[in-house]
Amino acid sequence: MTRISNRNLPLLPIEPGTIPIPALAIPKRARTPHARWGLERLTLGQSVYMDGAQAHPKKLLFEIKKNRGILFTARTYWDENGEPIGVRVWRVV
Repeated sequence: MTRISNRNLPLLPIEPGTIPIPALAIPKRARTPHARWGLERLTLGQSVYMDGAQAHPKKLLFEIKKNRGILFTARTYWDENGEPIGVRVWRVV
């Protein structure tokens, strides 16, 4: 296989006229939340499971730890295809 030098490639053609820039397409969220976590109501050792969640709420866990001194641990559950199917959060302190 011979290598082609970039100098030998043709330049892209410049298109005449003005072509408008399309609006930025922002994708919608994959899932609409269907419940609040409500982690403050957990007592030591209790847990909550959010079916369909794709990641645990890192920012929320950090805020509760910083403001109230309550610690949590979380695990994401995966199906056999490697897709996230839910998250369980436990209160540990």
